[in-house]
Amino acid sequence: RSAKVAMPRSGVEFERAWKTAAADAAARAAFLAHLEPEGLPRVLRDSLSGPVLHSLLAAVLAALAAAPSAEGEHHLAVLEGLARVPRFDMATMFFTGKQKAELKGLWDAAVAALAAAAAGGSLGA
Repeated sequence: RSAKVAMPRSGVEFERAWKTAAADAAARAAFLAHLEPEGLPRVLRDSLSGPVLHSLLAAVLAALAAAPSAEGEHHLAVLEGLARVPRFDMATMFFTGKQKAELKGLWDAAVAALAAAAAGGSLGA
């Protein structure tokens, strides 16, 4: 990865930056690549919304499914960081059935891609 861009300092800054990046696949990938997973719980604290969490999870899982070896470890760390955000559980409660089904499909695809990469010895390469 290239040098990290400045991590947003607040949930409001994070949400604004994510909404800007989420409109473009390349910008979204760059944003995800530069996230500091360990800082997510501090930055997002009590401000993580359901829609932002859903779009973040969908983007990370899709990236894992598409290229598990390229940034696989980083994307897994982002998922772990998101899960440590205090509002994570509450934000997921607001997902619709359709959103949950979409995330389950992306999860299954990411797991399959990671398993294939691990079997082929390319994870983390």
